[in-house]
Amino acid sequence: MDEQETNSEDTAIINELLTLITEDDDNPEWFTTLSNSVSTNDYFHALKSSNHFYLVPRLFKLLQECLVTQRWSEALKVMNAIATEPLHTSNTIWRAGMEILYANPSGNMSLIGQLTNQLKVLSDINGKEVVLEYFMYLLTQGHLDDAKKAIQSANTIKRHGQKSNEKSNYINTLLRAYQGLVWYVEWLMSKQRHEFQTTQDRDNPGLVGVMSHINYEEKMKLQATKAVTCFQSVINGPGVWDIFITKYIELLEYMQDEEKAHNVLLSYCEKNEDNPNAYCYLYEFQIRQGESDDQVIKTLSLLADKDPSNKLVLDLCNLIKDTPKEVEHLFNLLDYPMWNETLLPWQQLLSFLENIKSRPSLKVLDQCWNMRKDWWPNYVWNKDGISTMDREVMINKALVASALLGRENAFTEAVLLVVDEEDKPRLLEKVFTSDLLSGIT
Repeated sequence: MDEQETNSEDTAIINELLTLITEDDDNPEWFTTLSNSVSTNDYFHALKSSNHFYLVPRLFKLLQECLVTQRWSEALKVMNAIATEPLHTSNTIWRAGMEILYANPSGNMSLIGQLTNQLKVLSDINGKEVVLEYFMYLLTQGHLDDAKKAIQSANTIKRHGQKSNEKSNYINTLLRAYQGLVWYVEWLMSKQRHEFQTTQDRDNPGLVGVMSHINYEEKMKLQATKAVTCFQSVINGPGVWDIFITKYIELLEYMQDEEKAHNVLLSYCEKNEDNPNAYCYLYEFQIRQGESDDQVIKTLSLLADKDPSNKLVLDLCNLIKDTPKEVEHLFNLLDYPMWNETLLPWQQLLSFLENIKSRPSLKVLDQCWNMRKDWWPNYVWNKDGISTMDREVMINKALVASALLGRENAFTEAVLLVVDEEDKPRLLEKVFTSDLLSGIT
């Protein structure tokens, strides 16, 4: 077959394909034809025709199908076809190429590195984003040293003629954050080695041991300083940086800069006021530093407003015991099913009800109960779960029910029928004979 006949056949194939794919997209015939044709390369160079732009979007869809079904060899052929279009395909080649290579990482490590080095210099791809993904991949494979080299190489990438935008600024910030994380990991490893060396030398002190400790301490200070420098540029910007903020605070405490650590956490709360973790980190720091109860209560109150079901709400309730605010937080906590059969909040609510004295507390209790009296009885005091319920939880829930519903409520009666004889006197002694709110007007 001569070249003219081959070109004629190619043209016929591509024209037939274009006829199919320009019809209604709901018709799968074009996709089937294109998929079946992947086994040959005859039509690929026909993409150079003036009508190739009709086919490229369909090749993208076929490439997606090949990747999802893990048809790696066919995906390579489709990607090769896409590569004949020079405009706006680099990102697809990067993503798809890496996905294909990741399918067999042990045999493709060098190829993955080569592809990364080639892609990061292309003008229509953010090279730093390419490096960042490569860095994350190396971390998942346990190649910490290679990951460190990769992320450090990002500093040399220049985007000539390209303006900074929100995404590129975010990628730069993320790179700095992970650079800090690498230095943190190295600091942590040095710290562990230092602690091991200290244990080994404890019974054998000497000059060699002293010099070794000095070297470790100097190395750790250098690594901590580099990590802190990276983290410092990260937390100044907007965003949720939970994974980095905890490491940053740990390093600042190691460097005995508690004041800065405190200010960093306060700033993080201000910039992430809807992020419950920000308040958790501040609370944990305050406990470590022995800050006043007033400061701790303020932080936990903010956390309770953002995340009423957080387990730290119980710590808050202990700090504000027997106050109207305590019962508000306990009711809000018990609204969530995860706490329905947990002993501690029921114990704390029962303790509040048994010790309630002030009229303001009774008023708040009345308000809290009025919001729930129509649905709580069937929700938290469902008799069907009694047989599998923890004994102490069951008794405490029955006593709370008697305080809010009266002695004759169905749940408390059901508990009295199934409770052990040794527990029945305790339950009868403490049960409320009438609901606490009957006298509230």
